Amino acid sequence: TAVTAMENTAKLIGSSIKNKVTLASGQAIFTKSQLLTLQKQAEQEIKSNPAAAKTIQAKVQQQGKDIAKTSAALYKKAGNTVNYKIKKVNKIPSGMNHSMAPFFLSLAFYIGSMIGAMILYMTYNDFVKIIGKWKSYALAELSIILLAVIAPPLIIGLAKHLNGFDNQAFFHLWIIHSTELFAALNVNFIFTLILGQLGILINMPFMLIQVVSGAGLIPEMILPQFFKMMSKVSPCFYTIQADFNLLYGGPSYHHLLFALILLGLVSIIAHLIIVGCKTYKNFGVKQSAD
Repeated sequence: TAVTAMENTAKLIGSSIKNKVTLASGQAIFTKSQLLTLQKQAEQEIKSNPAAAKTIQAKVQQQGKDIAKTSAALYKKAGNTVNYKIKKVNKIPSGMNHSMAPFFLSLAFYIGSMIGAMILYMTYNDFVKIIGKWKSYALAELSIILLAVIAPPLIIGLAKHLNGFDNQAFFHLWIIHSTELFAALNVNFIFTLILGQLGILINMPFMLIQVVSGAGLIPEMILPQFFKMMSKVSPCFYTIQADFNLLYGGPSYHHLLFALILLGLVSIIAHLIIVGCKTYKNFGVKQSAD
């Protein structure tokens, strides 16, 4: 991002200098052409009337000065015919604590969900041996829902203290990040259910991909195609966009919440398939269902 910004700045400066040089060259060529024409006219007048040579030369000198002034004024006006003004829409307050808040908030919850999914799996795996896989999974999913509701206010409260947004924004952020945590925990739980604690080998790279595909550092429109594709299954992407829309202005974020909920529900369907296909050895109390 820094390199791209530097390249764009260099191109802008280069274009500005090139424009000024072009105008200066054009002015010089135009002035020279006018002076050559004036000189030819003066030579013809002197040939016709040699006695008035001094008068003609003085007149030519004055006309030459007038041509130079006229040329300078004309090209100065031409240089000012194109201008631009930047108008910012949905302006973000100055300070990285504001511009980076959606990114770090979303990433913090997602990293927490990745660790939480591992802990939930360890508990789920222990209870499978006692109460069976379906009851154990139901309790794990209930834990996910409770975590999604209870955990966000703690982090959002800290962000509220740092950034000073109002209580209404706090409530809306609670809804957004509760939905994110619900979706993220379920997404991370997929590979943990399949591979156990080794699921981190897939969840970790997927989290790192979301650093870019979440579009909190680089706008979505200039993301490489791979990251654009990954943003469609990235909980961070929907949450970051919802935070920007809520805190700094933009369209309604409800369609983003719907996408997060849909992502979470699809993950639950994947859980049910995985749990149904896996077999566990029972210990302790035997369950007829397993």
